[in-house]
Amino acid sequence: MGRLIENSVRILVIKNKSYSLTAEIEVPKTGAEGVIIAQGGNTNGWSLYAKDGKLKHCDNFLGIYLYFAKGNTVIPAGKHQVRMEFAYDGGGLAKGGNVSLYVDGQKDGEGRIYITIPMMFSCDETCDIGKEGGSAVSPEERFKIAMARQ
Repeated sequence: MGRLIENSVRILVIKNKSYSLTAEIEVPKTGAEGVIIAQGGNTNGWSLYAKDGKLKHCDNFLGIYLYFAKGNTVIPAGKHQVRMEFAYDGGGLAKGGNVSLYVDGQKDGEGRIYITIPMMFSCDETCDIGKEGGSAVSPEERFKIAMARQ
């Protein structure tokens, strides 16, 4: 699925609140690598993806601040459930929060986002599942392998 505009799907409205994302993925024998879901692009947005076999999350604030959460365990080949949870600090717009990453229900990593997008990610970037169709949220994303089950 791809090119979903920002407010077309209610679940994508994640600004200024806590939320979680869960995906069923199938990792090929060659390893986990690529975008699971991404919204926005290189000047605003977020992405949940795998890099070097490990789960990662990137939050991009205006292309100036890039915040990463990285998993610790290489995800083996086969079917798995991955989840990202964001615990918003609250108290107004654009506040930060903590990111936790899970693989098959086990906490695998965490990170901190210090400032978030308060209103709109982009007028021309969209949400993509299993790939990144526009500009890359994270400079380390690889797009050739789509892992999200469609």
